[in-house]
Amino acid sequence: MKLFHSLLYPLLGGLFCLSCSDDEQDSGTKQPTTAGEVTFGVDLTGFSTRVTQDGSSWNDGDKIGTYVLDMKTLEPVTEAANVPYVCSEEGASVSFTSTTPLKVQNDGTPVKFVAYYPYNADVRNFNYP
Repeated sequence: MKLFHSLLYPLLGGLFCLSCSDDEQDSGTKQPTTAGEVTFGVDLTGFSTRVTQDGSSWNDGDKIGTYVLDMKTLEPVTEAANVPYVCSEEGASVSFTSTTPLKVQNDGTPVKFVAYYPYNADVRNFNYP
């Protein structure tokens, strides 16, 4: 019985230590520190196998469609949805800008940016025709 208690208490103590964790996980998104317009940068070099095989790169004039969603409801948080952003350069690592850019307020609401390619003006409710 003494051996049981001498093993049980250190084991329970170890389990309590292991059960503690940081509940806040990095979702891969970073919240803006200031309010303002949104620009997008895209880098295909992380997909080197596919890029090397088929020579994928962005072209001047390529368009993406974009949304800003509330992280909790996944509903658009801005009046603008399906906002087109245009590439003005060529290459695997480029930037996209818009004449009517998405705007983000720094009010503490967690948001998610969603983009798709190629842009289609007829996309409604995330359904690509």
